[in-house]
Amino acid sequence: TGENAKPFRFPPVENWEELRKQANEAVMPASLATGEAVTLVDVATVPGVKIDNVYAGVDNIFGAPLYTTSKLYLGSKAVEALTKVQERLATKGYGLVIWDAYRPWSVSKLAHLALPADRKFMLEDPDLKGSKHNTGNAVDVSLYDLETGEAVEMSSGFDEPSMRQYASYPGGTERQRYLRTLLRETMEEFGFTGIEMEWWHFEYEASTAFAHLNIPLSYLK
Repeated sequence: TGENAKPFRFPPVENWEELRKQANEAVMPASLATGEAVTLVDVATVPGVKIDNVYAGVDNIFGAPLYTTSKLYLGSKAVEALTKVQERLATKGYGLVIWDAYRPWSVSKLAHLALPADRKFMLEDPDLKGSKHNTGNAVDVSLYDLETGEAVEMSSGFDEPSMRQYASYPGGTERQRYLRTLLRETMEEFGFTGIEMEWWHFEYEASTAFAHLNIPLSYLK
């Protein structure tokens, strides 16, 4: 879950199985498969990270699991960079919490189908542009306190649709702003690029054209 109370949720979707069927039968556009394809690696191989796969459970904006496993994967080079991030943060007393990473294209399709009509803008249309998460080089992260093992309180919860989710949001406490800046600066030091709309979202080698993937998580080890 996110740090702040209960996660925001959209109205419940009643036809999940039908949407899953549509998503699984959909074909990823060939144009999205162009570019460098990464080798996917289990994020849990990064020493000290905490895995909190938000979309593997029900405590997310959909109120239902999108994934069939709690494991998370990233491209091998991104995992190497994340290891360096973790090591640097440890010198400050913090570690990484990983909320989401590689997302098969079919899961992006499912999420887009499940969004209410007035919220479709929150996700890139998988039939047109897809998600950076499909490439295996995007990751959603936060911090935890190494001493207590507890997640820190950031300026917003994960996927919270409010002004607090923006990377430059001026509100919140001084400590929240410090932690958000610490996370961003450390991620950027090792090759990740953040985005303004979501303080937790980072992309490795963002300027490189990577192929979108649709490898089911069940196929990965």
